[in-house]
Formats: sequence, structure tokens, C-alpha cells
Amino acid sequence: MKIKDLKNKNIHLVGLSGTEVSAIAEFLIDNNIKNITGHDWKTKKEFDQSFKLYHEGASDNEIKRKLKNIKTGVKKIYFKNQYLKDIKKAEIIFASSSWFRHGYNFPQLEKLRKKIPFYSWYNLFLELYPGKIIGVTGTAGKGTVTNLIYRILRTAKKKVALVGESWKDVNIKKIMDMGKNSFLVMEINNRYLLFTHESRKSPYIAVITNISPNHLDDHHESFEEYIEAKKEIVKYQKAEDLTVLNWDNKITRKIEDKCKSKVFFFSQIKHQKQGAFLDKNDIIVNDHKICSISVLRIFGPHMISNVLAASLASRLAGVGIPDIKKGLLSFKGREHRMEFVRKIKGVEYFDDSASSRPIATLKATESFPDNSLHLIVGGFRKKPLPREYDDCARAIVKHKVKSVILIGQLSSYLEKVIKKFLPEDSKTFIKRCSSLKEAVELARNKAKSGDIVLLSPGAESFGWFRDYRERGEEFKKIVGKFVG
Repeated sequence: MKIKDLKNKNIHLVGLSGTEVSAIAEFLIDNNIKNITGHDWKTKKEFDQSFKLYHEGASDNEIKRKLKNIKTGVKKIYFKNQYLKDIKKAEIIFASSSWFRHGYNFPQLEKLRKKIPFYSWYNLFLELYPGKIIGVTGTAGKGTVTNLIYRILRTAKKKVALVGESWKDVNIKKIMDMGKNSFLVMEINNRYLLFTHESRKSPYIAVITNISPNHLDDHHESFEEYIEAKKEIVKYQKAEDLTVLNWDNKITRKIEDKCKSKVFFFSQIKHQKQGAFLDKNDIIVNDHKICSISVLRIFGPHMISNVLAASLASRLAGVGIPDIKKGLLSFKGREHRMEFVRKIKGVEYFDDSASSRPIATLKATESFPDNSLHLIVGGFRKKPLPREYDDCARAIVKHKVKSVILIGQLSSYLEKVIKKFLPEDSKTFIKRCSSLKEAVELARNKAKSGDIVLLSPGAESFGWFRDYRERGEEFKKIVGKFVG
């Protein structure tokens, strides 16, 4: 695909008010492409408000500018009552990554995607970005790894852009104009990888942090199907491309056999296929010491794994050891990911609201001393898999978590799972709460000096909050009001 190939195509955009598709619309308009039809499930009256909600954080003037640009640049917009009208006339369709999760897109889009080129903005970058793409996927850690790589490359004075943070609004044209000597670091979720076959391309450097059961409702409840989706990131790599895999994860370790590229491993142990590993407490990349983990500003085994992955990928991108170290030392961590909030009366509060999977809560639990933790866990899960939370419950028991305070739709289910593993003489306190405020205040009352209060839900936030960010902000707001 080239820009000129789009000039004479009948292009349809599905989900126009959302960040992903509106960004595509602006990119096409900025490139003087005229034949664009938009579709949105909102009514005409609701469209502007929906756009504003999706573009939270943008100024009012910026939202007005964007809306004006889209409304004047898109030839026709079909709203709710005429949704998907004339879609059969499309020669190319652009959609959001979650298009298949909305019933109103069936059966029309499902049928058309098998006949018509069906793209996301991931395809635009794969096919049109002139520089080198570093793509990161995985069940957990991909957001931290992309942010670390971006920080390190900026430290090294590389021309680099970041597309991540759960795919916030981006200026696609600005990124495309960066030139061939630039880098684009991309956080790529499982849903975007389902578009890969349309372009038959893969990133220059592909990183897979780990793979464990997650988002299986996107894949017909099949873990094998989810694994195959993750493999799409390396499927079309060439011999000159590079792959970074997690040696410590038995699934990602086996992906080497499917790679046409040169493969490098990272691990928290020293292993035969060395790339990046821990030697005692030192981070080693290609036989060079970067730094000791004791000087990092993030902590926990899962965070160290992310540091190893990012350090190795950055080294493969041509960054020197001093700049890797400098970038690591300047990194405080992502917001809502094991984020230290404050210390009150000897009790430390941590926000890990970005934890939306049980494996993330398990790793967070392991990061703190035994018999010190008051854990707020729970949220929404459409349909928990059999034994999905068993390992998390075992970690709670093993590390003698003092209090388990349950929230959200999963609270009753999680209480049964955790109690199944608790010994009869356990002193762990368990209680369900009807709000986050109630849960945080209960944790404060149970905690003593030297203890930790951790919000690590291990589930999505739906039902109570719009997303994990709003959940984390509410947690910090509540803690911020406590009197020291």
C-alpha cells in the first residue's frame, strides 16, 4: 500500500468517533484523500459528545479542530439509524481493533472482511511508516516495555515515536513524516495482531514479553487461538529482522522454531542462548553489564523481566550501554502500574490498577515482603475460566497476605476461590466491599506501620469505572485525602 493507492479508492471508516478511526480519518484527510465515508453507532446528536469522551485529555479547542476537520473532510457520515449503509460499496474498510465485540457490526462486517481489504491503523504503520518499527506484544508487561524502550531511545537522541498507552489518540501523519532514520515503538495487543494477515508484514524488531491465558473471549475461548494471534507479530519477519523472546516462559521459548529472523532471549537466569539475563543482581546484555537492579526505580520480578526485554531490544536497535543505563535509571514506571502513591503513618500505598489479569496480581503480590500486604482485588470478568485465579489465590496464601479486600462483580467468585486454598489456621482477613472507597478505607484501618496497601485488581474495571485509569485515579484521590 502507498498513499497514492488510496487516492481513488472508496474508503469506509467504521467507528468514526473513536480515537483509532478518527486518527485514520485525519491522516487520510491530511493526505488530500477525498472519497471517505464514515460510520458511527451514535446518533448525529450524540456524535460530538462521544468524540469528546474518546478524546479525553485533549483541549476543547483541539477537539473542535478535530471535529471540524473530520466533518468537512469526510464525504458522508452515516449515524445510528443508517449505520453501515452503502458499506458494500467500499473498496477498503478501516475499523477499530474491537469491532468484533459489538453486535451491531454483524453480520455485515463479518461477511465483508472476507472479501474487502479490512485494515486498522496497525496496517497503516506496517505498510507506510518509512523507519524501523519495534513492536511489543505479550500478555503482561508490553506497556512497560514499550515505554522503557521509548525512554532509552530518546536518551540516546534517536528520532522516535511511541504508539501505546492502550492506543491513545495519535497524529499518524506526524509519525509518518519522521523519515527513514527514525523508530516507532508500538504496543500491539492481540486484537491488532488479528489484522496482520491483511498486510503480511511484521515489525523490524518484534518483542514478546510472555504468554498466558487472557482475552480468550476474543478467541472463541481458545488459549491455542490466542497463542496463534500472538505469533502473528513474527509471522512475516524476514531473515534480517530481529526477535526478542522470553526464555522463562515456556510458550514464548518455543516460538523460536517458527521464526525466520534472528532470535534473542531474555531471562532472569543465565542460560545457554544468551541475550539479556541476570547475573546475581546485575543486568547483562550481550555480555555487557548495564547496572545492578538495586539502583532501579521500579521493583518486582515481573518489572525486572520488562527491564531485560527493553534493554535487549534497545541494544539491538543500536543504543550504547551508557544510554541504556541512563534511560533505565530515569524511568519511574508507568502510571497505575506498581505506582507508589504515598506513605501515611508508616503504611505505603501502591496503585497497580493497570493490573487487569490474575497473573499481574500474582506478580505484584510476590513483589512485597511476606505477611505485610493488604490487597484490594477484583473487578469485572465476563466469564472466568476454570481455575483462572487459582495461581493468584495460591500466591495470596503462600505470601501470607494479611487482608484480601474484594471489589466488583468478581468478589463473590474470588472469595470462594481464595478460601479454597486457605489453611484452617490462616489469619488472612477476607471481606467483600460495595465500593472502592469502602475497600480503601477498610485497608487503611487494617494496616499497621510497615504494612503495604496495594490496589491490584487482576480484572477489568467495567461496571464501576470507565477503564483502569479512572479506577487508579479514584484510588489515588481517596488515599490523597487521608490525614497523615
